[in-house]
Amino acid sequence: MTSDANARVLGRTRDVFEYVADFKNLESWYPGISNTVTTRGGKSLGIRTQYQMDQKIGNFKVKTLYEVVDMVQDKKIVYSVGSDLHTSTVQLVFMPDPNNPGFTMVRLMAHTELTEWRRALEPVMAGTFNKLPEQGLQSLTKLFSSANTPIRNAHMDAHAAKATAPKGWNFSAMFNSLKSEMRNDSPGSSGEWSAASASELEVDALGYYAALGLDGSKPRAVTAEAIKSAFRKAAQSLHPDKFSLADDEDRAEAEESFRKVQRAYEVLKDPVKRSIYDQGKLQQLEEAMSA
Repeated sequence: MTSDANARVLGRTRDVFEYVADFKNLESWYPGISNTVTTRGGKSLGIRTQYQMDQKIGNFKVKTLYEVVDMVQDKKIVYSVGSDLHTSTVQLVFMPDPNNPGFTMVRLMAHTELTEWRRALEPVMAGTFNKLPEQGLQSLTKLFSSANTPIRNAHMDAHAAKATAPKGWNFSAMFNSLKSEMRNDSPGSSGEWSAASASELEVDALGYYAALGLDGSKPRAVTAEAIKSAFRKAAQSLHPDKFSLADDEDRAEAEESFRKVQRAYEVLKDPVKRSIYDQGKLQQLEEAMSA
């Protein structure tokens, strides 16, 4: 079960990161969290810092263990999550709003699996887990926008930054800025993502159009409706349920093809992701984000 949510929250990136990355603050914004205690690590946050908390997920109440497994100061934090109900890998990415540094863009991505003896509940629990990142970021947005925001001077900083900031923020700006931010951190980089010419780009580099049975050599000719229709057709023909009686090799091949169809549709249905993919830069961007 994979979920992904974005939010624009009030506060400079450094302050937002420090608050959100401190798991003792999870109770104030993430759904169902209570009674958080530090089980490993000191006052300062770092790799292998560990927290235990009570968590209510749907109708389940569990003891959950959170552990920091990767962190880049003010940019991202990755942690593993475990309980008797589930295991998760969660990544939070932070970046300044390119049009107003008094705000921060936060992206929360989670991959969750139910523990083996709970997997029969996946059809019931999938919706609950998929909603948690979005619910959490909505709560965080409200918290930082309130009069009781835990970030001092957040409203004043945002107002001051707005006076000199260009207008027209959108998620395209978020992706473009994120590419520059990540590339600037690479050793030996000039800090710029060069605009590749058409001859330098590999058309349908990851085979997403082909996976849906579409012509990727002329991506601009492929409409959103065509993508939706192709996905429905491919999903019906490749759904794992149709291969339940097949041998292991055929079933595994069908499952892999089905996952690629799902991934292709996830990218191509999103105008921003599709534009980046058509420029041949999606894989490069995702590698930068996971670095």
